[in-house]
Amino acid sequence: MLAGRRTFLVGLVTGVLAAVLAVAGLILWDYHHFNRRVSQSELWTPLNQFPELRFPSMDQTASGIRPDPNWAFKDLDGKEHRLSDFRGQAVFLDFWATWCNGCVAELPFIKHLEQEMNGSRVAFILVSAEDASKVRAFRPFAGSASLGHSVYVSSEKPPAELATYGIPTTYILSPTGELVFRRVGEARWDDKNCVEFLRQLAGTPETRRAAARH
Repeated sequence: MLAGRRTFLVGLVTGVLAAVLAVAGLILWDYHHFNRRVSQSELWTPLNQFPELRFPSMDQTASGIRPDPNWAFKDLDGKEHRLSDFRGQAVFLDFWATWCNGCVAELPFIKHLEQEMNGSRVAFILVSAEDASKVRAFRPFAGSASLGHSVYVSSEKPPAELATYGIPTTYILSPTGELVFRRVGEARWDDKNCVEFLRQLAGTPETRRAAARH
């Protein structure tokens, strides 16, 4: 009698656990495919309809927030880089993925922004959590004028100050390594306000002297 009751309880617990796991699996599957359907839908606002970007003035950029400079990521050839390698430059840091429609849609604007910043002390770091082989095969990076040299991959969790809850997410860091701007969602990054902000951030003598001290 006791053995039969024990077998019944074990079977009951096993059945309940199996049901819970099945429900959890269905929820995760639906969540993933819902996000994929949304990212592939026509719900995106055309980028040329986005309002102008707004940035802080130069006297409001000293946040005191500095992400871990030892955070590492790799270029598409496998060479490791660290955030500290870009100290002394303004940093345009973008988290993206090849499957993200919003990320892909803003790439031409980032490319144009990088061209506008030619000769300025601005580093572009576009980080994907995907395999380097997949990113390297991504069509927009096939041409010589692409952003490929600014693209990196990382399986290492970003510093807490750079936590991302959706992509694309873009951060701008000052030459001293301070976080001065964040935006979640795609944008027209060649906006004149962004161009002017980056030029001032990278070229202000005060920021260069402060970077040298740090």
